[in-house]
Amino acid sequence: MRTSEADIFFLAGPEAMDADHWMVRWESRLATATRIAAALDGAVADALASRLHAAVASATRPIVLVAHGDGALAVVRAAETSALAGVRGAFLVNPSSSAPMDSLPRGPLPFPALLVASRDDPHASFEEMSDLGYDWGAHVIDAGTVGRLDSGSGHGPWPEGLMRFGAFIARL
Repeated sequence: MRTSEADIFFLAGPEAMDADHWMVRWESRLATATRIAAALDGAVADALASRLHAAVASATRPIVLVAHGDGALAVVRAAETSALAGVRGAFLVNPSSSAPMDSLPRGPLPFPALLVASRDDPHASFEEMSDLGYDWGAHVIDAGTVGRLDSGSGHGPWPEGLMRFGAFIARL
């Protein structure tokens, strides 16, 4: 699949709102990209999951999800409550939040997923994220010691991630 053949939905919590974040940069370069944002209140992942359901219902092309932090958790929560018809795959990056990791959905996702996990994300250990990826049926990529994988950790443009995303979407 090519990016031009899909609706690409970007989901992230408040951490990805600055202009230097890789998601903002990628979104601006992809003509079929749409950001699904949540208000900056408490239940970010739940609000994103609700908005994701609405966006999926109105999509006219195959859907590819790109999600970071709370956005990745929103994808999993939304998939737990419905099959998210039309979603062909999800590119999940450092799925972590302030919620306890053992409270997160553990069932397999109904679509292919790639999970990129950092060895030193301050919100969750690599082992926790790997276990989640395994439970979700996602292919886990060890990104090394790269922090939060956001602009604060020096990953503004994140070209390595874009290359991985391109390879992932080509396989869908």
